[in-house]
Amino acid sequence: MDVDAKKKNYMSPKMPLDYQQIRAHFEYSKVAMKKHIAISFVILGICSPIFGQILLCLDTPQDNATALRETWDRDELKPLRAEYEEIISTRIWPLKYGDVTNIFGSKLDKKPDHYALPVFVPVMQGMSGLIPEDDKRHTDFYAVGDVGYFQVYYNWDGETIGIAAFYLRTDDKFIPLQSTNDFARRLDWDKARFNSLKRWLDRHLPKLTDLGVVEVSSNEPNRIALGNGKTCIITTQILTRPEMTNDWFSMELTLDSTNVTERMQSRNYKSVSQPGQSIGFTMDGRFFRLTPKLN
Repeated sequence: MDVDAKKKNYMSPKMPLDYQQIRAHFEYSKVAMKKHIAISFVILGICSPIFGQILLCLDTPQDNATALRETWDRDELKPLRAEYEEIISTRIWPLKYGDVTNIFGSKLDKKPDHYALPVFVPVMQGMSGLIPEDDKRHTDFYAVGDVGYFQVYYNWDGETIGIAAFYLRTDDKFIPLQSTNDFARRLDWDKARFNSLKRWLDRHLPKLTDLGVVEVSSNEPNRIALGNGKTCIITTQILTRPEMTNDWFSMELTLDSTNVTERMQSRNYKSVSQPGQSIGFTMDGRFFRLTPKLN
């Protein structure tokens, strides 16, 4: 993705877009897929005129676009897609550039030839359209042991993640999806490789403290204990759009501290677009997961 092309897009810096927001606004079946990563400079209104985003298609060099589109809604993919999205939203989004390099090692000099996007991963994704003067946006490709690859599109600050995607390393048993007839065999291959990927991530990603279901309200801030005498303050804002069938809300999470600098540095912004959606965040040097329930 040519993220160095300077296009001024107007977007509030207060709330970055996340993985679930993209899914809430775009249906895969309506998107024209492309063989290689291609950025689409489409600036779309999100909640207000000051919001915008950059859309792109993830690379699917091994597969036929029509076959991918025709198999996208298969019931067999839904639990795998949900599991994958849970990993991205709770384990990957909280990471920053330094965390990524510590976990996955140095970026690769170039993309390998033997990689494939799992058939359950959304091909169309998007990231913040905010491009300030000091734009440090960059895209890096990493190896995930010997099981796959990890691609990260960093936001304008060069530190936080805008888009993240896992690819699987192909082998002599790999089945390219060239038609719907290949679907069953390809899915079996994807499942086996995805299980290997999950085992690798479980061994190498930071450990999470699961805070469970947490009730939040737009009427007043909520507090939740993090352990070690620390408390997180959650401020919730409900966002409404005519085409949305459920409440979509944003949350600001900050450390309860009298130190202004400490509060600012701890700040996390998250959004939730569907019931039961979990989010991950970092605070006080630790990683957490919670499932917000709008009260």
